[in-house]
Amino acid sequence: MGQSRLLREFHRSLTAQDVDVLQGGCVSYGSAMPYLPVLDLLRDACDIGEADPPEAIRENVRRHLQAVGIAPQEGEPYLLQWLGWQEGVDKLTALSSETIKTRAFEILRQMFLKRSQQRPLIIVVEDLHWIDKSSEDFLVYLSDSLASASILLLATYRPGYRPPWGDKSYPTQIALPRLTPSDSLTVVQSILRKKTFPHSLAQIILEKTDGNPLFLEELTQAIIKHGDMRTGAAVPDTLQGVLMARIDRLPDGTKRLLQTAAILGRSVPMHLLRAIWRFGD
Repeated sequence: MGQSRLLREFHRSLTAQDVDVLQGGCVSYGSAMPYLPVLDLLRDACDIGEADPPEAIRENVRRHLQAVGIAPQEGEPYLLQWLGWQEGVDKLTALSSETIKTRAFEILRQMFLKRSQQRPLIIVVEDLHWIDKSSEDFLVYLSDSLASASILLLATYRPGYRPPWGDKSYPTQIALPRLTPSDSLTVVQSILRKKTFPHSLAQIILEKTDGNPLFLEELTQAIIKHGDMRTGAAVPDTLQGVLMARIDRLPDGTKRLLQTAAILGRSVPMHLLRAIWRFGD
């Protein structure tokens, strides 16, 4: 339904606002990977890049803890062990895994709460239906503090998933229904701008897309660029068909690069892609 696109548009609308936005996401293969979206949020909060060297990571964690008034010696070991550090986390070896988990949750929660006291904070987590149990536990822990904080936790998920905090009094659920035929036609016309487009072809697009905004956009753009503007003969039946047709038209080198990136996952670190790319620039 285009949840990611909707979030991007929302994010763009905030550019003139004095707010912080932290983003994390779940992936289809990530339900067995502890803290995957939480680590995204932590890296975003501490300005940690995929290719940052260890000392830069440690310095960034320390600097951002200090910026929100948390003593680095208290919070640093817990956050660094989440990031896979071995050095400097010796004090945690005597603690149980449950104690480490609880204290790490509290450090990150305090980090977010204190940050929100400086300016409003929006925490975005996409695709909760793929979330791992540890990350879900943290979001539940965080949600207990949101009613009185300047924090908006904005999460997307597909039907069938139910957030554990959904029964609290302060969450709001916004369902994304399919667009009406009238709204669908508005989307098509906004993409066409002043291009000539037969009414009959527009109706074919509306019937095939059935109010799915992402499919509407992709199908209309595909027809403008590569289809027959006079008939519906070249109109794909599915969103997957539109995307596969676009991929098929890519140059060979670009297509292989895309296929390689797809193996790595939805979010691909550039340094990792460079390391395995063997077909040229």
